[in-house]
Amino acid sequence: MPTTNIPQLLNSMCEEISFPRSEHKTLLLDYTRGLAISHFKSLSSIGRKMGHSQSSFSRMLSNTMVTTEELTGSRLNFIQNFLSNNGLEPKYIILDETVIERYGSKIENLGKYYSSTAEKVINSISLISSVLYVKNGLFFPLVTRERTKGDFTGQLISILEYSKLENNIVLVDGAIMCGRIFAKVVNSASTIIGRLRTNLKVVIDGKSFLLSKLKKKTKGVTSFIARVPSYQAKVKIVIDNSADETRIILCSDTNMTEYEILNHYSKRETVEEYFKQAKGLLGLKTQVYSQRSTEKHTELVALYFTAMMIARYYLNVKDRIGFREFIERQIEQYHLEKALFSLFALFVRDPESFFCFLSGFI
Repeated sequence: MPTTNIPQLLNSMCEEISFPRSEHKTLLLDYTRGLAISHFKSLSSIGRKMGHSQSSFSRMLSNTMVTTEELTGSRLNFIQNFLSNNGLEPKYIILDETVIERYGSKIENLGKYYSSTAEKVINSISLISSVLYVKNGLFFPLVTRERTKGDFTGQLISILEYSKLENNIVLVDGAIMCGRIFAKVVNSASTIIGRLRTNLKVVIDGKSFLLSKLKKKTKGVTSFIARVPSYQAKVKIVIDNSADETRIILCSDTNMTEYEILNHYSKRETVEEYFKQAKGLLGLKTQVYSQRSTEKHTELVALYFTAMMIARYYLNVKDRIGFREFIERQIEQYHLEKALFSLFALFVRDPESFFCFLSGFI
């Protein structure tokens, strides 16, 4: 049954998981609820709010009795059922990376990554995430994992595979766009729209050009069909000089118009909204140290965010129904109060007539 009760939604999203003991589930759900309650996001502050010790939460995040993969799988199945039951069709999968500034010697995978917010390279951990866009105001985090040393593109592809590509439009930015990602999306019968770097070479009518030079020769919004040798494919490229910053956008579907492509790509901002809310409201930056703890903590943030999105969706539906019922009840209550007032007035004026009136109903 549809519900706007977030604790109930959190519990339902974990129904597929086999917890070793009931207290393990209680601890995990209390921690998840505490992410939204605690003002200063740390294990100790969440513990104080929820009546558990910091060490209990720390052990819960680091143990393997319930894995991050199990939690993610159960939540994704819940999202799929929610969409199916409400006749909703997802359209976009957004792939992106975010960094969280961290300091210390005990933190796994700590490195130097560029922060677009700080506009510089900072000491941080990096999270790779996929977000499912359904419609304006309704979107869900799919898979979020910590970036590790090694094959970054391979990690991105594994997240795409876990996200179950099915005729979606995949949106990526310039830091992620590459030939392997392009091939993975296209081979999955999906469309990819992504930003390109200006140092990429393209071939138009048999002639090779650098995108940086093409950018200088265009004004406003321009599009053309080109072959990208490094992607081994023919694509549509849109150069948009209409904003403060020139954007070069690739689309694997050459039949789309340039304005359709730009409109689709604008939905990529949804992932920024997710990271903003997850960091600011739900403690994505909580101080955990190991990769295992970070990934489980990140999944529990996604669990609460998913419950919040579903509750908001049902609340909007119930508000529309509730308003009509509210008006009907107000009318019913008005007539009831009017009838009771009339009876009271009759009792004050003529008690004998009042009791005679009541005797007719006995």
